[in-house]
Amino acid sequence: MVKRIFLSLFLLTTVFYLPAQSDITYKADNWRGSSHYKLIRSYNPFLARVRALAGKQVKVAKAGSVTYDKYTYTILSLSYTPPKPVKKRVLLVGGAHGDEPAGPEAILAFFRYVKKNPKKYADIAIDAIPMMNPWGWTHSKRYTGDGYDMNRDFVLFVTKEAQIVRDITRDKKYDLAIDHHEASQSGAFIYTYTDGDEIFAEDLINTLRKNGYAIATSGNSRFRWGLFDGVVRIPAFSGGSFFRNRSTIARYFNEGEGTRSYTMETSVYKKFNNRIDCHFFVMEYMIGEL
Repeated sequence: MVKRIFLSLFLLTTVFYLPAQSDITYKADNWRGSSHYKLIRSYNPFLARVRALAGKQVKVAKAGSVTYDKYTYTILSLSYTPPKPVKKRVLLVGGAHGDEPAGPEAILAFFRYVKKNPKKYADIAIDAIPMMNPWGWTHSKRYTGDGYDMNRDFVLFVTKEAQIVRDITRDKKYDLAIDHHEASQSGAFIYTYTDGDEIFAEDLINTLRKNGYAIATSGNSRFRWGLFDGVVRIPAFSGGSFFRNRSTIARYFNEGEGTRSYTMETSVYKKFNNRIDCHFFVMEYMIGEL
């Protein structure tokens, strides 16, 4: 009987969330093509700063590349190998949305810190893709050069950017994955995807508040599951993410065995350095709690 009830609920959820054609494309409305948008930032200096992190315990590698308007953008990955045998593995990603620049900067700052303090993470391996959407970043646009939101592409993998993230992390089991974003809220907040993970998220938010960071205490209609005092709780099974073909990066990693995955957001209304510091603080806190 219980199995029948569960199956019925599953089928109802499936029917309710069957994707319409527009849900499959998740492309920006009125997209005019990459050549129509103004270049805001130069990518080569950013690449140079990533490459400068290479050293004895930090490896810089080419994860892949994307080409728009005959210009090829290289996507680099970072890997920190600790001096002792690995007990935990962490993944940090940023720059999925090009108009949210604090995350990539915070990841670079964190790797500089780790490189200088290897004893602090003596048995924790850390991988990172600091800039997943270079065209979006150079043009300060949310979307890729094809007009797609790559952070809604972790079911179908239409975008080259999402494919690169998938391929470089394939078959790797992470204990923790953090995707760094920014939003138009009053302060910082975090998405959780694991049932029973509220206490850890609440502790993080309270610690951020005690250290002077503004926290978003309520959300608007864009938060389907509700934003309450800095925490958005996504149920372990929420059909919309899967059946509408809009699974995010963090949700994708959360489905991996043993991975605790989060989406961290800072407020675009705060000063840039404050946002970078906030993302840095979150990385240090979360990894420290492993």
